[in-house]
Amino acid sequence: MSSKTTVSYMPYLDGIRAIAVIGVVLFHLGFKPIHGGFTGVDVFFVLSGFLITTIIGAQHADGRFSFTEFYIRRARRLLPALLVVIFFVLIGSFLILSPDNFQDTARSAIYAALSAANVNYWLNAGYFDSAKYATPLLHTWSLGVEEQFYLVFPAIMILLLKFRSRIVLLAGFAILAALSFWGMIALADIMPNGVFYLSPFRAWQFAVGSIVAILWAWKGQLGERFIHPIVDALFTLAGIAILVYAFLTTSSSGYPGYASIIPTVGTLMLILGGANLVSKALLANPVATFFGNISYSLYLWHWPVIVFIRYYFGYSNELTWTWFAIAAIVSLILAYLSYTFIETPLRRNWNKDKNVEKFAVPAGISVFSILAIVISAHVWSQGGWVWRLSENTQRQMTDLRREKEIECTNSPNGRPVRDICFIGDDAPEPSFFVVGDSHARALSHGVSLYSGQDGMTGEIIVGNGRLPFMGVNNVQGTKVIERNKVIETMQRRLEETGVDTVILHSRWSVHWHAERARGEEGRPTRSVGRDGVAPSSIEESQANFIYGMNLTFDWLEDNVENVIIVGNVPTPGVNVRQCALRPSYIISEDDLINGCGGYSREESLERSREVNEIVEAAARERGFAFVNPMEDMCPEGMDTCLRVVNNNLMYMDDDHLSIRGSRVAARRVWRAAAAIFRRQGDVEVFTPADVPAISEQETLVDYVISGSDIETIYSSVGIVSEEITDAGLVLSSDADQAEPRWATGRPRGGRFEIPEDMEMAFGGHSVVVEIDVERMTDETDQVAIVYSSNQVGNSGWQYFDVPSEPTTLRFGYDVNSDENAPNGDYLGILPLEGSILVKEIRISSVE
Repeated sequence: MSSKTTVSYMPYLDGIRAIAVIGVVLFHLGFKPIHGGFTGVDVFFVLSGFLITTIIGAQHADGRFSFTEFYIRRARRLLPALLVVIFFVLIGSFLILSPDNFQDTARSAIYAALSAANVNYWLNAGYFDSAKYATPLLHTWSLGVEEQFYLVFPAIMILLLKFRSRIVLLAGFAILAALSFWGMIALADIMPNGVFYLSPFRAWQFAVGSIVAILWAWKGQLGERFIHPIVDALFTLAGIAILVYAFLTTSSSGYPGYASIIPTVGTLMLILGGANLVSKALLANPVATFFGNISYSLYLWHWPVIVFIRYYFGYSNELTWTWFAIAAIVSLILAYLSYTFIETPLRRNWNKDKNVEKFAVPAGISVFSILAIVISAHVWSQGGWVWRLSENTQRQMTDLRREKEIECTNSPNGRPVRDICFIGDDAPEPSFFVVGDSHARALSHGVSLYSGQDGMTGEIIVGNGRLPFMGVNNVQGTKVIERNKVIETMQRRLEETGVDTVILHSRWSVHWHAERARGEEGRPTRSVGRDGVAPSSIEESQANFIYGMNLTFDWLEDNVENVIIVGNVPTPGVNVRQCALRPSYIISEDDLINGCGGYSREESLERSREVNEIVEAAARERGFAFVNPMEDMCPEGMDTCLRVVNNNLMYMDDDHLSIRGSRVAARRVWRAAAAIFRRQGDVEVFTPADVPAISEQETLVDYVISGSDIETIYSSVGIVSEEITDAGLVLSSDADQAEPRWATGRPRGGRFEIPEDMEMAFGGHSVVVEIDVERMTDETDQVAIVYSSNQVGNSGWQYFDVPSEPTTLRFGYDVNSDENAPNGDYLGILPLEGSILVKEIRISSVE
């Protein structure tokens, strides 16, 4: 580059920075018309390439370039404000973020302090995922790219300058740009996150900025006139128009890709336009230069402000216009303060002794960087400082952290079975299959509990994100999945085992709508293709859905005797886990869930209504059972569908049921399955239907005990707690404690010993049992009643629904032996969850 090259302030470049940062900020604020505002980062990359090339070229030409000076200036320019923001984020995260999010943020802070934030997010997060609203340092990825560029670029440029040829310099950067662009396009489908975040795939934008700088220096009059005032003015107008077009139209899907050419070209045209009359009016006016000057600080501060505001309100809902304005104003104020009191003072020479300054600034930056890293490392290693949560919230978190996927193991008889998960009892062979996607896996937790209590074993056959239909292709974003291994595995296992009962469940709504629910923005959409081709519209995707459903249901009708189709589980529209598991320093514990936003009950019902009706109609047409979880998960009179019951979270994230939630949704499912197995004789259960009340029968022997006297026949088996009152005996159990069972598979609970004289009197007769009970907690809506005479054939159990009002549970059984010896006959009462008051027990023998 020529020795005539000089670097002076070019105000219109601040105007370009202003356009870039305003686009990014509006995009992050959720201003929908600017849905391509994220391309403002591309503008910064091109500008950086142009400016750094100009600066190095001028200093090299004058013999003033120093690697040490260059790196110190870059550090003074970027790191102090960044470190202040990192400490601000750590403090804010301490006060508001859940342990999981705080742990992730601490890891991000370490990478950001080490100028490698882009590497962290390449490995751990997507820029457009909805989880970004829990990631206050996500925007530092672009700083990582720039800092890595500053690290290697000077050496490349100095090496090329040794040839003393502009042609070599231009050729070198042209080759760099070409290789980088080619890599970006070639690897876009293979490693989309890497192409977005990693420096090698963004280097072409820096390189084209460098090429323009070389052309400017070649021509001389840097930043003044490039070709002709009119032509330059047209460049400026065209550049602004192109950037506005990019902000308004660019889609995040597949970005950067070819679409990144648009903001790159727009920026190049603005740079080439130089200081013409149009650029002076539009880009170099006081407002534009103000935003340009604070652009770095505004970029740093705006995103944490937005994240903390949205996170406070559950982050699923968009900012209201009031909070939109508040976030924008607060960001501007912090940016101005940062620019005035951090950026500007530390960029200037403040000590006459340059050696002192050369040591002091890097030393100070190093100390604060190490401090940020040490604090962040402790938070990261300690799981996000769980001690910040209340005891109740810590318990919920512990429960959810245990809720990993059901382990896939070998079959009980020792034969290795690949990709099969066993649930329920330990029978040697399965009696049923649960087939579907990750929602079927989540539902299987509840099915496992109920099937195990009935001594039944099942297998789950699932594929995450896979619609379990034949003849169609799952499409994730734009990627078409050729094979449906879920269906293939189901067909193979049906043939191998002879199982004749299939429970089919999926997140039908996400495939039907072909768009993500609220709070899931940025994740790949799920649509339905056919013949290896992605659908061109939602209508085509829905037509393919119906085609695949009919094909699959027809096959099941022909090949499987019993089919249960489970409808869509309600979508909360918010990550319930992250919303609930937050510290209560500035958010009251009551508001942790209530202030989460997301879908109302009506919105959740509406999102599932159409697809549930379509699936139900197709199921009932073929004689399948259809179970709609919405009936239990969305009780009338509530603002939202169930998210918390008795301090237990119903969801483990923003759409999958927790173990507790699956128990609620699976009750109706297993009732349908149990009815099938009862018809087949597989479940040993005495049915109380049509048993007349004791008062309506002529009894032989009567036994009545009530109130506090019930304690005299009570014997705890250790998995329920009891409390005697004047009204009767209160039995309480936790759903986790209710899972253990006798070797026979029967549920066990509070045990009531039948007196020996009653045992003997019952021999050879029918027995009617009536138990007056009352719910003590809202979640106690089902109990199991067990009878055992400790003789083969004289035992059984039955599940009862318990209404909200006091009720009588009634059932009957036959005592086969005429001489029923005193063998320890008993009744067992087990509330599956919560507490129930046993007020009176009446047992009578009848003819």
